[in-house]
Order: sequence, then C-alpha cells, then structure tokens
Amino acid sequence: MNQPKDRTSSTLKFIGGFKFFQGILLIIAGLGALGLLNPDWQQSLVEWLDQLSLREGRRITSGLAGRAVDVLGAASLQRLVLVAVGCFVYGGVFVVESIGLWLGKRWAEYMTTIVTASLLPFEIIELVHRVTVPRIGTLVVNLAVLGYLVWRLVSKRPTQA
Repeated sequence: MNQPKDRTSSTLKFIGGFKFFQGILLIIAGLGALGLLNPDWQQSLVEWLDQLSLREGRRITSGLAGRAVDVLGAASLQRLVLVAVGCFVYGGVFVVESIGLWLGKRWAEYMTTIVTASLLPFEIIELVHRVTVPRIGTLVVNLAVLGYLVWRLVSKRPTQA
C-alpha cells in the first residue's frame, strides 16, 4: 500500500542539508583550531592575516583580519583545544541531525528542535553585545527552523490506537 508523499519532507531535507553544511563547517573549524596548535602554522596564519589587514580599500576584510590577529594572539593552547572539541561535538550533533532529518526520522525532528532551542540564548546574548547582519540572519533562520519543527511536531502527532 502506497502512503501519500509528505509534502513537507522537502522542507525537512532542506533543513537537513543546512544542518549538514553547518556540521561540516564546524568540523573544519575544529581541524583548523587543532592546526593552530602547531606554532609554525599559527605564525604563518598571523602573518597572512596581518598582511590582509593592511590592504587598502577593503574595510570589511581588513577589519576581520585585524580582529582575527588579535584573537589568535590571545588564544592559549587550552582554549584552542577547547574550541576544537566544541566544534567537533557540535559538528557531530549537526551531522547526526541532518542525516536523521534527511531520512525523515521523527527523533531527528525532536533532536533538532531541542538543540536549536538550546542555542538561541547564546545567539541572543551575542546579538545584544553587538548587532550585525549575520547575527540577525542566524537568529531569524534558527527561529524559522524552530517554529517550523515545533509546528510539525505538534500538528503531526502520531495517532494512538
């Protein structure tokens, strides 16, 4: 017997793809943080960012590069390891969420709802400290994802016999 195709499955797949992309970026960031434990790599990166920050006519790029140089200069080995571990943990969670959403698993909808909701306070705190377009965009996207998943979980409750 064929079941009707769930019209919202494409939305779940889109969210799953977005979560997968986020997870992979976090894992790459974790690898980058571990790479910075090598003093030669860290020095090369600082030199490259320093040169980038001196370029004329690219205010955004040079501002970000200058800030990155400051952050790297203040980073301790313990902090880099902590950042790497955090990136790997959240990256792994996002990849697991994405696979579950892509496969249409209900547990993944619950997991994504809980994880997304748990990260909202941190996003709001960051936005309060400094309002930027990417922070606003991130908050709006995550609120939309959260709203959609809550709506889906509430409206698509399994019927009990």
